[in-house]
Amino acid sequence: MESLDTRKLRPLLRLFRLTSAHFKNELDGKKVFRFRVKKEVSVGIDVPTEEPKVKKGRKSSKSDTTKSHEDLPKDIDVVKGFVEITLTAHFQDSDDNPLENVVATASYYGHFDFNKEAQTSDIQKAIEDEAYQYLFVAQAFPLATRHFKDQLFQMGLTNNALPLGIT
Repeated sequence: MESLDTRKLRPLLRLFRLTSAHFKNELDGKKVFRFRVKKEVSVGIDVPTEEPKVKKGRKSSKSDTTKSHEDLPKDIDVVKGFVEITLTAHFQDSDDNPLENVVATASYYGHFDFNKEAQTSDIQKAIEDEAYQYLFVAQAFPLATRHFKDQLFQMGLTNNALPLGIT
């Protein structure tokens, strides 16, 4: 069973988006070629550097009184996690020559939130552990590879041409 402290530190994927993509296939007819996919993954956290911001006092439209800072809600800056994934397919003909007229590359970004009870110092310590970084990648990487695979199919590739890890 998972401890309560571990659950507090679990990242939760809140946003996943395609940040850039370039797919083209200018080959004519059926060609036999192969390719490999290069994967680049980076995981990190954004830690706020400023003190939490407080909304300034404002006048009420019904009276001339000004609300104090303590009465207003605070915009609390919190730690956010992220993962950046870049997938690039390198295409080669049967003689191992690179194919310049076939291109497939895409970059993805995943944004993560943490439990509001998680402490910044605990998250900073945990992010150094590769097993903890896997919690980020395990949520975002399947989404990236699924989109990449769909784009390769639209380029005309068949399922048997896809390398392991993409199928």
